[in-house]
Amino acid sequence: MKKVVIDNFKYECHFGNFVFNDVTVYVEDSGLNVDNFDQEKHEYSLLGDEIDRLEHLSVGEFIKQNFDSILKGDKYFTQGCLRGFLTYTRLKVTDLSKLTGHTKGICKMLKEGEEEYQIKNVTSHFLISLLLQEYRERGFCRRFLGIDAANRTNDKSDGLL
Repeated sequence: MKKVVIDNFKYECHFGNFVFNDVTVYVEDSGLNVDNFDQEKHEYSLLGDEIDRLEHLSVGEFIKQNFDSILKGDKYFTQGCLRGFLTYTRLKVTDLSKLTGHTKGICKMLKEGEEEYQIKNVTSHFLISLLLQEYRERGFCRRFLGIDAANRTNDKSDGLL
């Protein structure tokens, strides 16, 4: 595999579509380089650390673009954003229930409902504030809830940006 560092890399996640520079991809075709690589046409791989970095950058962009609008009530968290929040914070629905004070059933419905649902006012304000704190200090939500990282499987929260 050959390492290629790409500018204008398109990244899509629960928080939206973003474009980032200096993204490291790995390609099998040794003839590919930064000048002829096309993200839409060529096969490539991203390492887990790079995916985590892109996820972190995406959260930062989402916060930058939406924080004030959510606090003003002009925008709300959507189910997609809630799924992204749970993924980014490495929390489960029961953890979300403890954070928000909603029942586990309501939190599950918010996360998995069939229709796109906007999570209104107070909960959106709380979630965007928690997301900002998590962005600034990885693992904040888990520590706030007293979750021992050693008790979780597939936990990758340690060592992230």
